[in-house]
Amino acid sequence: MVPMKNTFLLIIMTFLSVIVFAQEEQAKWTPTIGLQSDIVPIYNIVGADTSYSNAFSIAPSFSIRNAAGWGITYSPKLLPGTSGPFIFMHAVTVGVEQYDKRIIDYSLNYNHYFFTGNRSVPYSPLNNEISGSLAWKTMWIHPVIEAGVGFGRDTSSGKNSYVDDIAVVLGAGHSFKLYKDSSIDVTVSPALLLNSGTNDYFSFLTITKYIGHGQNSLKFLKNGHENKSGGNGKNNASGSSFAVSNIEARLETSVELGNWALRPDASLYFPVGKYSGTRVYGYWQVTLTYSFY
Repeated sequence: MVPMKNTFLLIIMTFLSVIVFAQEEQAKWTPTIGLQSDIVPIYNIVGADTSYSNAFSIAPSFSIRNAAGWGITYSPKLLPGTSGPFIFMHAVTVGVEQYDKRIIDYSLNYNHYFFTGNRSVPYSPLNNEISGSLAWKTMWIHPVIEAGVGFGRDTSSGKNSYVDDIAVVLGAGHSFKLYKDSSIDVTVSPALLLNSGTNDYFSFLTITKYIGHGQNSLKFLKNGHENKSGGNGKNNASGSSFAVSNIEARLETSVELGNWALRPDASLYFPVGKYSGTRVYGYWQVTLTYSFY
């Protein structure tokens, strides 16, 4: 088996080679800076008991993308007021994204997460991700599919083994143009989605925000996560199996004003099947960006 480090370097070099080629075809590159806020579950230690609460996270971002949609993004993730490093994770994304097209929207990205060892954040062995999405727009209702695989090496409790998680999202939505003139563009995009996957490990995978951004979702996990004292906490589920976990009601909003864009997003997750004992919970994020057109 090829060492994970070599695999990571190979993927990065492949993406960079494609981007260099794309640069020849689409010479115009646009830098963008941004700031995102959302929530992250953290440990609460009271005596021998461990519980979880949500903490406010801030993430500046720096990206450059060409007219064909190819680009790279770097984002340090900050958790003010927690123990351990102020930046709990560095995220690097390389890939292609095309939105606001007439027939189809799509994305394909490789993400790498550099964790810094912040002890307030649950442990995750999944520091690599390949994810993609498609939305067909030829009908009033837009069918949507998102899929991804996260992988890495689990080093908790003295182990060093390859692990992975798979996630698939199916559903439909529609974009409503609420207002548009020469200076401002306002769009809302509601969607109803079915989330499924293996849900073995805590992670920050892009299509499983219901795992990495809400303390109630930790009950979904099969193999748990490393706790404050270094053990590997597990819930009552066992084994690795692909299953439907929840129904998601998602609302994405976009307000564009010149070079500025404000995108507040929110989701409600309704657990189903064997996860139905978990109460309904929500996720939100707000992103502000400025593009140097």
